[in-house]
Amino acid sequence: MSLSRSGENRSTDSTSHRCVSRFYRPLCVMVCLGLFLDVVAQMAGGQSLTPPPRPDVPPVISGAYPSDLDGNRIDDELEGRIELSTGPSSLYQAGKSLGVELANERLVDVELVFDEPVTQEQIDAFLAIGGQIRYLYQAVSYGWNGRIALGRVETLPAVMGPTLVLVTPAARPVQLYMDLASQLGRVRPLWQPGFAGHVAGFRGDSNTTIGFIDTGIDSAHADLSGRCVFWDDVSGEPEPDPVDYYGHGSCVAGVAVGTGHSAGADRSELRYTYVEDWPSWAHLVDPISLPAGSVTVTSWAWWSGAIAWLDHVSWQRGNAEMQDLEWIGSGREGYSGISLTNTFYATAQKMYSPVLANYNDSVLDAVVVTTSVTAYPGLADGFNKFSGVAPGCNYAAIKIATRAGTVSDDGFAMGIDRMVVHRVARKIKVVNISGGLTDDWGYPIESVSLRDKVMSAVRSGVIVVAAAGNSANESIELLRQMADPARAALAITVGASNDENRLADYSEYGFLSPRQYASEDFKPDLIAPGGDFYYTTIMSIDSGTCDGLNNLDKVPDDYSSGTGTSFSSPFVAGCAALVIEALERTGIEWDFTSDRHPRLVKMLLCATATETNAARQGGDRNPTLERDADGPDGFAVGKDRYEGYGLINADAAIEAVGSAYAPGSSVSVELGGGVAGRRAWASTVSLTAGCGIDVSLSNPAGADFDLYLYSMTPSSAGTPVILASSTTDQAGAAESISYTPQTDTTALLVVKRVSGMGTFQLESVQAGPPIAQNGAISTGVGSAVTVTLVAVDDGSPNPPGQLTYTIMSLPQHGRLERLGGSPITTAPAMLTQGVNQVIYRPNETWLGDDSFTFRADDGGVAPFGGHSNVAMVCISVVSQMTSVYKVGAGDDDAYGSQWSAYQDLSDRALALGEFMPAMRFCGLDIPQGASILSATLRICAYPGGLTGRVTARLRAEAADNPGPFSSSRRINALTLTQAAQDWSWDSTPWVAHGWYDSPDISSLIQEVVDRPGWAPGNALVIAYVAQDFSGIDRLFWAYEGDPAKAVELVIVYQP
Repeated sequence: MSLSRSGENRSTDSTSHRCVSRFYRPLCVMVCLGLFLDVVAQMAGGQSLTPPPRPDVPPVISGAYPSDLDGNRIDDELEGRIELSTGPSSLYQAGKSLGVELANERLVDVELVFDEPVTQEQIDAFLAIGGQIRYLYQAVSYGWNGRIALGRVETLPAVMGPTLVLVTPAARPVQLYMDLASQLGRVRPLWQPGFAGHVAGFRGDSNTTIGFIDTGIDSAHADLSGRCVFWDDVSGEPEPDPVDYYGHGSCVAGVAVGTGHSAGADRSELRYTYVEDWPSWAHLVDPISLPAGSVTVTSWAWWSGAIAWLDHVSWQRGNAEMQDLEWIGSGREGYSGISLTNTFYATAQKMYSPVLANYNDSVLDAVVVTTSVTAYPGLADGFNKFSGVAPGCNYAAIKIATRAGTVSDDGFAMGIDRMVVHRVARKIKVVNISGGLTDDWGYPIESVSLRDKVMSAVRSGVIVVAAAGNSANESIELLRQMADPARAALAITVGASNDENRLADYSEYGFLSPRQYASEDFKPDLIAPGGDFYYTTIMSIDSGTCDGLNNLDKVPDDYSSGTGTSFSSPFVAGCAALVIEALERTGIEWDFTSDRHPRLVKMLLCATATETNAARQGGDRNPTLERDADGPDGFAVGKDRYEGYGLINADAAIEAVGSAYAPGSSVSVELGGGVAGRRAWASTVSLTAGCGIDVSLSNPAGADFDLYLYSMTPSSAGTPVILASSTTDQAGAAESISYTPQTDTTALLVVKRVSGMGTFQLESVQAGPPIAQNGAISTGVGSAVTVTLVAVDDGSPNPPGQLTYTIMSLPQHGRLERLGGSPITTAPAMLTQGVNQVIYRPNETWLGDDSFTFRADDGGVAPFGGHSNVAMVCISVVSQMTSVYKVGAGDDDAYGSQWSAYQDLSDRALALGEFMPAMRFCGLDIPQGASILSATLRICAYPGGLTGRVTARLRAEAADNPGPFSSSRRINALTLTQAAQDWSWDSTPWVAHGWYDSPDISSLIQEVVDRPGWAPGNALVIAYVAQDFSGIDRLFWAYEGDPAKAVELVIVYQP
């Protein structure tokens, strides 16, 4: 990158060409904090303490610690300090020790860990030798945090007795590690009413609280207000009410539980703030993407330091070095308080950012840049564009950072303990930790003691989600190590993905040979959206407490952006809360006394994750495609040390809980289709002991989807266990599995996309009696309809086509007839073997719902044959029917020239203006001569081509059953209907990805269905013919670009 003005070519290094996000930069300042809490009495004044009650769930105490190699129960790092302090000093003559004097006076922060509940005698003994107890653990450990003279540390094993297992340092430094994110993580579909058969969808509820152990929280922000159910401050600077001086905690919480209320759901102003106290001559705000079209961006800047330039810049997506950096409009030079406004045409393939710089290398610090974008569009799904994952949940917050942003690991430990103590009363089921331990030099370090506390929390029914860390692209291996608490076996450890669903370059990777005795496991477990400077960062809540260390908040209820696993971690925490919501809707009552429910949630998220099947951003230390093979370096099946099990799919995890697959039924689901496309499908399936099930998966040509059957009982670490799988490495290849359970059980059936896109077909056959399928049909008033009865059988003893169906109950508002026309007047009524159809004839004046039931019999004997379950056919007798049809193949939409032979069937978008698009809809189940009441064509705007002026009309092809488009079947050669409907556009721009409905085109449809050769099941073509245009062609999505956004036809008719 070159960052310069007025033709100056100023080459910069990585620290000057952009100031890394404040949430990405380590906070490694360590102080000895005096952390006195209300849960203990005053220690320094000599007031005695009493042991806390025994916890209801015994905490995990490892007893063996890699940091105590000599086994003397004192952490080796502490021993090193003692030796350094008490050995001979070169500052003095030999034999005189400066350290002996200092050791008797210098207090050090320590944690004492016991393998049994502490006694009053142990507390008194510690105080008697000059110790100060700052915090007594109540839930996740036996012991306390305190301070004692360094010279007396070596006496503690003898004074405390044999139940003391470790004395360890207690004040290590800590490094703190969304509209697009909620799409990429497959969350927004969950919010829709009706998802997985649930009317309300899944948005989290107040029965679940997510806890955040972080820098604090701004509970007054519009996106967080009214839902903070627990607050505590263990930073040593206790605040009675929620605050967040540094901002990290609020931004993290917004990803999980923010409502997005401030930005809303529709097109509105976006306000976001960049804060950086670190001095640099140049500050580049984290980039954002903007929708294609005209946009106005205004930035205001405040700082301490010399005169500076404020500019707006852009560069190509995916280019982190910004070699193609472009300046937008004219910049502004001045002192603190300047502003800059630019109106320009944005494109979807560029990144945009304000930059504040002094080009004479004078440093600028205490920088605040606020930016307004007018107007930022919504996503056309009715939900707030910057909503967090689970906005219906409450939250708890524990502040562990001082006002200056200093954090130490005993804050983590105490925070975990406080969350567990209050878990039942405050319904805390998930805790997020977006940080990790470092030593005084900034190197990641381990802490078995902290890891044990995480394990204890999970075994107390609290899911702990931990960020993996951000140092994967550091220059030396020691800096790339994964720190605690992310190493804890029962934690859900989360790496980061970018906008392209690739592993982010900074996302920390796992370690080899985890030690089970030290509660480690193979890590990470998942990856989730965490932002990336190559593309866009994560937009979340900006704390209103202040802007940096020296500035009052400039803009209320605004947003901020950041990059890192700090944000992928709360994304998964929110997803875990949604899975909890789904589980509790099935009747599960959360267990706060074991790890069985946290392990189940972790398993569901891991089993439904999908591998990225792509190189890491930056191309170094890349994940490998495992499918169902053992991972490299000893990793579990389907898991590697870079992305774990892969990218989270919240929709599939919820499906796994909220829906049940019936053996013998058929499922068709589309996977793929863009970075926000669906990547997995999942459902539970009930299996009977000794009855095998055969499952087959038919894949579309060009797509590689795999088939898995998982146990619903997770491993001891909460990871998935595969019962059967089929993973052919070939596009279009079918997959199949066979499995026979030894006991009655419930399993998890999952289809995962590896590559390609399209609709799969899943079917199964289970040994045993036939399985009758419920059905639903519609018919018009007074119109008879043929009903096909469906049951699936294993073919033994009779093949499926030779089943015998029996009508078990009759409809109340009509009658059933055999195919020959004879009425069925009593039930049960057996049909002829092999016959699976009846005729339903509604009463002449009936309008509404009706139903009847049936079962099937294969002539066998239970449990491997006999009669099926009783299934129901629901019938809706309506005065009018509504049907929605969608372009379903690449050769069913095209655009071509009106004046030449040019025609394009493979473009991602259809063009209107110079070109004429046409769309073919198949399988219209409309009777010949039906009355068309209304009809609408629906198109979805492509990110480019939004502003052309077009005068155009819609017409249908005058044909009974037209075929697909091809080189020999051109659009400009079609015979079109006389009926037409104007649908023109002035210069008002479309919103990218927005849906637009045509005026009523019922006259076109009516002309076609009135044709003598029309029959139900035929196809119909709509052409969009331009008479005049200026500017560029308008573009809307084609099937080849995104099947989910392909053109739709909605028809309302009377049969």
